[in-house]
Amino acid sequence: MIASLDISIANPSCTAFHTTSVALVALLVLVASCAEDIEPRGDEPFDSRSLEANVPGPWQIPPEVEEAGEESDVEYTGAGPWNGGANCKGEATSGALVLRDWLLEEWPQISSIGIYRCSEIGNTGLLSVHGTGRALDLMIPTINGEADNTAGDPIGNWLILNAEEIGIQAIIWDSWRWYADHWPRSGPYSGSHPHHDHLHIELSVAGANQQTPWFQDQPGSPDLGGCGQLLPADGGQIHHRDPCFQKFGSDDFWRRVDSGGIDGGYWWTNAFRANEPSNWARWNIELEVDGNYLVEYSSPSQHSVFDSVRYNIRHDQTISEVIADPTSHSGPWHVLGEFEFAAGTDQWVAVYDNYDFDVASNQHIAVDAIRLTRLDPLPEPDPQPDSQPDPDPIEDEIFVPEQDTGFHDAGFDDTGHSGPRRSDAGDNQAEDDPLVNGPLCQTTAQSPTEWGLFALALLLLATRTNKRRRLS
Repeated sequence: MIASLDISIANPSCTAFHTTSVALVALLVLVASCAEDIEPRGDEPFDSRSLEANVPGPWQIPPEVEEAGEESDVEYTGAGPWNGGANCKGEATSGALVLRDWLLEEWPQISSIGIYRCSEIGNTGLLSVHGTGRALDLMIPTINGEADNTAGDPIGNWLILNAEEIGIQAIIWDSWRWYADHWPRSGPYSGSHPHHDHLHIELSVAGANQQTPWFQDQPGSPDLGGCGQLLPADGGQIHHRDPCFQKFGSDDFWRRVDSGGIDGGYWWTNAFRANEPSNWARWNIELEVDGNYLVEYSSPSQHSVFDSVRYNIRHDQTISEVIADPTSHSGPWHVLGEFEFAAGTDQWVAVYDNYDFDVASNQHIAVDAIRLTRLDPLPEPDPQPDSQPDPDPIEDEIFVPEQDTGFHDAGFDDTGHSGPRRSDAGDNQAEDDPLVNGPLCQTTAQSPTEWGLFALALLLLATRTNKRRRLS
């Protein structure tokens, strides 16, 4: 059923059009609508789940993924005895939280992700890895109570391919399990829950502490910007209590001081020789305006012992390393250098505790705050609108002569008399003006035949509509 017929006039200066054109359009629409009766499709919406699939049997890991997974070198660490919940850690680890946020952003088929849960594995007397904050449950909606393999399998396969980079020690999905250091790596899972509605993944201790390459400045690392602390054009400070500050690694090696520093308090840890960092920190930067900025760091003197502290600065898709000596001078701020930053996120300053040379004992590294100061001239502000605009502005216009149809609207004529008047000149000129009388805008009178065609079309449309109403 045709709800409406909307005919637009191409030239708004036209005041008349051919009724013949409307009649022909109406007849064409009527013929098209009479070609066949189309049954309604019904009220049911399109079901997007028709694109999903359940593969009979458990999760089937592709051979190339299995082969790549055999090269993974991830140390498995269990959660230990249940002991009535006494060994539960009380919260999710930092690595699990970062991985959760990244997975939810990258894989929209995941409905939610749960992490911490103080629970026993069945009646085994063993603590679930959830109780350590190192396990994540990636919830995937089922299909008629069965696993949605189209949605879940690609996630499991990707996690196997990146197990060593991230620190994935185990995966359970759709009655199948995979371990990074067991042999064979994969096989049937016979637990009481088939895991058809979620992927259970476990992080290694290193992954949970964000000590693996995926968390540390490598391609594919999650963008940790956008933390809700936008620095204005002239720069600003990020303190250790701010949302854009993150510290990583075991809390056993972080020490907190509740006084001193830029905003009252700071953290410190010790430098040591190692290939990978144990404890490290990052100030994530989100800038309103790009430009050249001076970057400084605060290192309270009480715990500024180590004289070769390694900082990495990510700025405008470049990473620069600076070895800083906070013991070289006094004062709250120490210079790291001048760097070009882009507007937006995915930029940061990071400090690390690991070095490739022997380090003496008690070489403290203080972690407090950073400061960015713009060195370029501040950008010109956007022009403000005129608070007192001209009440009668003169705008450039394209003059289109008014079509003369024989009578003018009421107004003053050339003699000063008001009321309708007949045009004395200009009719021929107006008819020759293409801006007024183009091929779709003629002012000729309508013939009886044209009116008859138009009336016939409307009658047929009304008859057709009435017929459809009786049939519905």
